[in-house]
Amino acid sequence: MPELSRFYGMIIQMYFDVKQDFDGPAFQPLREETFFRSVFLQYGTAVWPGGRIDIAPENLYRFSTPISP
Repeated sequence: MPELSRFYGMIIQMYFDVKQDFDGPAFQPLREETFFRSVFLQYGTAVWPGGRIDIAPENLYRFSTPISP
């Protein structure tokens, strides 16, 4: 079974600071607010138009901080 299967069916709210990934050249387009706001969810992860930028779901979970309800 894939590692991600342990997250299946969970509904949680977490905060992910995308600034930590802005240093890499692949993430430079995210510095433009209009492009950054064009994010959408696909296959359980954050993806930006063009399919060249996404954040792996396991990293979204691993590097996020839970938000208290």
